[in-house]
Amino acid sequence: MTIRPALVALAVVIVVLLLVLFLAGLGQSVICEAGGSSGCESSWRWDWPLQ
Repeated sequence: MTIRPALVALAVVIVVLLLVLFLAGLGQSVICEAGGSSGCESSWRWDWPLQ
């Protein structure tokens, strides 16, 4: 059994980055463009498409 820690770590990093980019992209980009920097801080929890 050859488990390569480098590949596992790389996979974890990629998954985390994708999740962060996905969530931040959905939430903040829309609000930042609409309401400016103040909107990013206060109302980052906007109505999700799933709800």
